[in-house]
Amino acid sequence: FRSVACIRGKSVMSGINQILAAISSGGKNAVYSGTNTVLVPVNSTFGACCALTDSKFIIVYTYTPGATVYAVVATISAGVITVGTPAAISASAGAPNIVFLTSTSVLVTYATTVQRAVVLSITGTTITVNTAVTVDPAGTSGQAKIDAFTSTLVGFSHNVATGGISSAVLSISGVTITVGTLLFVSNTGNVELVALDSTSLLLQYRDTAALAYRGVVYTRSGTTLTANTVYTIANYRHKITKLSATQVVGMYGVAGVLYASLITIAGTVVSEGVGTSIDATAGADIGIWGAQIDSNRVLCAHGNSPVVRILGSNGSTVSGGPSSVLPTFTVVGLAVLSVYRGVVIIYDGSANNTAALVDIY
Repeated sequence: FRSVACIRGKSVMSGINQILAAISSGGKNAVYSGTNTVLVPVNSTFGACCALTDSKFIIVYTYTPGATVYAVVATISAGVITVGTPAAISASAGAPNIVFLTSTSVLVTYATTVQRAVVLSITGTTITVNTAVTVDPAGTSGQAKIDAFTSTLVGFSHNVATGGISSAVLSISGVTITVGTLLFVSNTGNVELVALDSTSLLLQYRDTAALAYRGVVYTRSGTTLTANTVYTIANYRHKITKLSATQVVGMYGVAGVLYASLITIAGTVVSEGVGTSIDATAGADIGIWGAQIDSNRVLCAHGNSPVVRILGSNGSTVSGGPSSVLPTFTVVGLAVLSVYRGVVIIYDGSANNTAALVDIY
């Protein structure tokens, strides 16, 4: 554990109490710090966020009047969040997503009538929007899912408006994006993905014919994806978060209860362990979000009366640490800034999107 003096913004006695609590819970605590800041103006719909450094993060969102997608950088100093000037990415657009490339660049996807992608360059809190490209000329349905293989290669997948899933590798050279060969799978939807390593990703989707959820490893060669054998994961949609190249945490709700399971990848074989009940509080399975802390832990925020907690893996099952109550209303995103701090984005019910800092120890 860190020394008492290193626990951000806490008194000595508070720090001692945190350490004692961490020892008793196996070092699996996530505690709302009490700091929260409104990030974006009213009438805005949150899209996604990612950490840039341990004291800086970026969010993308849609400002409803005019349906314009924006990005804004926020910095943290002495527990205080300061929000920079928003940069407009595209009008007549929505459903943005974002993935980290470097501390000064991110890739953003968004939907017009098709899926588009653009590299944002970041200096301080100033954002430069570079030239966007069309990823898939087919009509789109909702937010694309993206994750980085490397700082120059990103896995992409989206739900096609007419049905099915289309996936590709996006290659980034400087601020220029090149789209690899599209791989289409019919009778599918509700896609989620995580990059496992530099040459493979796990894709989860709903088989609309069989009414079951499938998992499949896509392997990458250059900018070409190859689908391997498809496996049944469960009858429930999972939020999936990577722990390592061979293990992913799946978070899902059944009858109001939050469950978590360990999904194992052995080569291209996908299997799921037994789900563990994490929280049976009414509405605990609403607004489930996860972000990797390290190879054994995931920061998880969830619930109709939202809480944050750590999910830990022992290599075969997943268990939940103590919960910490967040400001109301609904969790819409989160990011891990370091192994000691996370940020949870909350829609407060009054058209505001607020960032709440979370201490991890």
